[in-house]
Amino acid sequence: MKSLLHYWGFLALAAAIIGWVTHTLTWVLILIFAAGALAYFLVQAPVWCGAMTREGQMCRNNSTGLLLGWTAPGILEALIPGRMQSHACTAEVPR
Repeated sequence: MKSLLHYWGFLALAAAIIGWVTHTLTWVLILIFAAGALAYFLVQAPVWCGAMTREGQMCRNNSTGLLLGWTAPGILEALIPGRMQSHACTAEVPR
């Protein structure tokens, strides 16, 4: 059951598509299911990280979402001007 709940976004996407094609759901429910599916695929869906390992293979450790680990606070920091500058590296380059 836990593994099925891990993929709830596919169910939301299927409900939105079926509701749209068959006209059995109101447009509000279709938008709610579609927005939920979009949020799932952006931040929670299991994906491979895709980094190259030392052996020259693709990393298979699961990451989450198409945004690969971006969270809501990270997105907000990127959208607010001047916030990302505080996270910049402050170490001096040796001469």
